[in-house]
Amino acid sequence: MKDIKITGKTIRRELMILVISFIAAIIINIIAIIKYNTSWKELFTQLHIVILLVLVIYFFSGILRFMVYGVRLMIRRLLRVTQIWSTESD
Repeated sequence: MKDIKITGKTIRRELMILVISFIAAIIINIIAIIKYNTSWKELFTQLHIVILLVLVIYFFSGILRFMVYGVRLMIRRLLRVTQIWSTESD
């Protein structure tokens, strides 16, 4: 069986996306605290909810990145096919 190698660049990119997701979840929590005028201790007491929100944000960003990759791949293939057709008609 062939080994799968994950490069350091990929690990850093995924870690950065996870950190951005964590920051976004904390910002959402801060906005909720301000909007509903609750105690600031909820920033720490609701940390388990924030972690769940981080995972949800990370999951949906993964789906979005997968869709963008698929669209880019389709566009490249379509451009390659149209390029082949244009050279055949010459």
